[in-house]
Amino acid sequence: MKKILYLIGIMTFVLTSCSSDDSSEIFIKKSKLTKIVYVTLSTGAYSSVDFKYDGNHIKSETYNDGTYAIYTYEGDFITKKEMFSANKQLTFETEYKYIDGKLASKTDKYPNNGGYLSRIKYNYKTGIVYSEQFTVIEETGEEIEFDLFGTFTYKEGNLLKSELRTSISESIYTCEYDTKNNPLKNITGMNLLTDKDYQSSFNNITKLSGDGYLDTFTYAYNENDFPTQSKCFDKEGELKWTAQYYYEQE
Repeated sequence: MKKILYLIGIMTFVLTSCSSDDSSEIFIKKSKLTKIVYVTLSTGAYSSVDFKYDGNHIKSETYNDGTYAIYTYEGDFITKKEMFSANKQLTFETEYKYIDGKLASKTDKYPNNGGYLSRIKYNYKTGIVYSEQFTVIEETGEEIEFDLFGTFTYKEGNLLKSELRTSISESIYTCEYDTKNNPLKNITGMNLLTDKDYQSSFNNITKLSGDGYLDTFTYAYNENDFPTQSKCFDKEGELKWTAQYYYEQE
């Protein structure tokens, strides 16, 4: 169910290891995302997420199954995301650290993790982000290199290409976009996060392809050029899911 909420379709690491180095905060008046509702056509499954804010800082995301996420800021940077079960038990925590206004690392921690964490580090060149994954021994802080590396190409705030490599394999995906506003565009710091994949790009994805995979997307927009509806189609042209977007008018 959660995968639907984040526009499922590709390997998690490929599009959750991306943070643009040429993006800047651009706020568009009026449309602040408050709710997304998804329907998966093959199963008829319904899912939704509600967003709460403090100004343009996101405070929480609440899912229709009762689970929820809490965000913590330092200034205008999101520094922590905590996931909770419906009975308010912490299930997952992500810590974000920044250098010179760019994401430097993302560290994931589970309760009862056996003393190990997962960390991704980022390096930047113009339009390109490089990532490297590590397993971290929590007690000592020692980082053990994991055989997983990423190269991500950005232009004008949009993720264009994701390349994921191991010592024995490579996976490449490419993205195309419209020229309208991404639903998350008005959330402070969201464009720097890594676990929103192409949702944190400036515009809306229209095509995702690679390794025999192809999804296309269509949209309807409001008067402020934010999506009110999206549809995802597979490579055969069959409708996979639909989404409705709701906004607070400021």
